[in-house]
Amino acid sequence: MNKITWSEHSLDMNLFHVGNQFTRKQIRKIGSLPDNPGPQENWGGIVSLNNVVLIFVTLDKGSAKKEYKYIDYFEDRDFMWESQNSNTLATPSIKRIMNEDNTFLFIRTASKINGITQPFTYIGGIYPVDFDDGVKPLKFQFECLDYQTKRFISSNICMEIRRKANTYNCS
Repeated sequence: MNKITWSEHSLDMNLFHVGNQFTRKQIRKIGSLPDNPGPQENWGGIVSLNNVVLIFVTLDKGSAKKEYKYIDYFEDRDFMWESQNSNTLATPSIKRIMNEDNTFLFIRTASKINGITQPFTYIGGIYPVDFDDGVKPLKFQFECLDYQTKRFISSNICMEIRRKANTYNCS
């Protein structure tokens, strides 16, 4: 099977509503994007399409290897995010996140619960307001553009994470 070049495909974000949950497969289906061509998911933490950049974040990193335990959390109307370790300001997807107003966030609390892969909650548009490139991984502070709706979602997610891990700072 041929690898899909996602940058050739566009996604209409008006098809998604803040607070709704989606699997990656459902996002592709709703957006009329091609199916994943192989046995392994090739939609990682950052998916750069023709017209948008999608960031997928799993907040509870309890079972992840130490080098993948990125610190990602909500603080008031902002989302704090650590990029993947290999990213720099020269990485094409990071350049797009920094220079374009078309980045959207999907989050979930845990990757799997009782062996079942969990969907992501659509948080909406985000915009970088600060970053630290003097550390690895890069650290970003995003303003959540759909804050009023996001506040309820993030509070519920943070309460769930506090119960599970008691390690995240949720405002």
